[in-house]
Amino acid sequence: MKQLLMTLLIALTAVLALSAQTGTAQDLGDIDRERMANAIQLMDNGQVDKAIQIIQDLDKMYPDNYDVLYELGYAYNLKKDYDSLLKLCKRLKKHPRANFQIYQMMGNTLDYMGKRKEAIKAYQEGLKRFPDAGLLYVEQAIISEHEQDYDKAVGLYEQAIEVEPTLASPYYHLAKLFAMSTEPVWGIIYGEAARLLTLGTPRSQEMSKLVYDLYKENIHIGADGDTIHTTLTKENTVNISADTSIVRIPLPIAYEVEMLKSIAPRRPRGIDLTTLSEIRKNFIEQFYGDLNGYYDVSILDYQRRVLNSGHWEAYNMWLLQEGDPDGFDQWTSEDSSSAKLKAFAQWYSKNPFEPTQLCPTLRNRVFLDENLNISSISELGDAQGCRKHSADALRLARWLFEQPYDSTNHTIKRAQQFLIIWATNSDEVSLTVQPSAVNDVAEGTVYSIFALIEYALENKVKRPGEDGYVYAVKRTLDFLDKNRDQVQLSERIERYLTMPPDELERQLHEDYKGMQ
Repeated sequence: MKQLLMTLLIALTAVLALSAQTGTAQDLGDIDRERMANAIQLMDNGQVDKAIQIIQDLDKMYPDNYDVLYELGYAYNLKKDYDSLLKLCKRLKKHPRANFQIYQMMGNTLDYMGKRKEAIKAYQEGLKRFPDAGLLYVEQAIISEHEQDYDKAVGLYEQAIEVEPTLASPYYHLAKLFAMSTEPVWGIIYGEAARLLTLGTPRSQEMSKLVYDLYKENIHIGADGDTIHTTLTKENTVNISADTSIVRIPLPIAYEVEMLKSIAPRRPRGIDLTTLSEIRKNFIEQFYGDLNGYYDVSILDYQRRVLNSGHWEAYNMWLLQEGDPDGFDQWTSEDSSSAKLKAFAQWYSKNPFEPTQLCPTLRNRVFLDENLNISSISELGDAQGCRKHSADALRLARWLFEQPYDSTNHTIKRAQQFLIIWATNSDEVSLTVQPSAVNDVAEGTVYSIFALIEYALENKVKRPGEDGYVYAVKRTLDFLDKNRDQVQLSERIERYLTMPPDELERQLHEDYKGMQ
């Protein structure tokens, strides 16, 4: 009961606080403000009925005042008058300043009243109006959990992530569900994401222990260190296409195989904070060495970023500390640990974990090749085949410019290969790679071709010409600038990057004319 009251109150407070930020339709007069203050004092003293009478009178005088509605809802909560609270919600949802939290509050109220079907309808009504409100999926999932329909709950939590990838709640609930399943690998993945998305809360501490425990419970090492097996997944089905050219290995299988490969050569005698940090480091190096670009899992990509940043030890000690507090205390007793944690905190403040809609941690989206729908290059053998894939060429050209440069990424290489073959055999474009500053590096030459493809298809021209040249060079310069840590830039490229936009535009047009 206490938890539900708090949930309803938080929801109501959020609804009215958001609305109050935009002002109220009717401001209270001086006398009525005093009456409101008196009503609040009465509520604080436990005289809720007297307070409600005053606020209801004010509501008649100021029916659009959100301060009044807020205090009235608060009073109904205190009195446990959920019928009246529900009527208030129905009024609020008709207000032009209505937001998704009104429907959340309606559904929560109906759920407590034992009207679960009506509660679900309220959440679904809210999603029609606010389709990106992940919490409305979460509320439905919680009901499914209570009804022990766990598969449905998982699907709803994943929908919440899909529409609102940075929402912490679904990651947290998914971690707990999978921790009790035959697929603890997903409990580890979702749990680490939840740990990062709930910083400073009890949930974050809970996830720290959960992730640590899942590793310890599912990595089994013999007493001699010679026998190792894992129980991270029971999935064992690999799909192979009819021509055997495509093999689809579910992520849990790949995860378990790479985990075993990362543990076996080290022969650890057991799992503690130090050994687990080392095992995870070896796993990420092994995983991306073998499978870079096959899967699209944001928390694994983030682990790789942390590793490359040089903060791996501090990150893992912090991440998993609740699972091995003695090990964490021992580590922090070292003189260098404080500096490492501080350096990691500073790095994290500028590089937080931010899953996006492009790259959510969703179980049904782990095969990046399939997500991008990269067709076989055998379909690009002639101009007719290329014409069928013009839209794919434009889509992949745009996608490549959105990705960080990575010469080892399987999917990036597949997309690049597709575009080169398409441009070679297509009769829709005729590309000439003109000498330019970006040609000073091999990556610049390749990406300028992708930019020319993009320009030609977007503008429906066969030969990009001068404007296409300028567009392609500018597009490629911007890409090289964003990826300067991975690409060695020439002095000329650096000079072009320092030019003001107008000067660069003039320079590129002059460069083109000078080649004619």
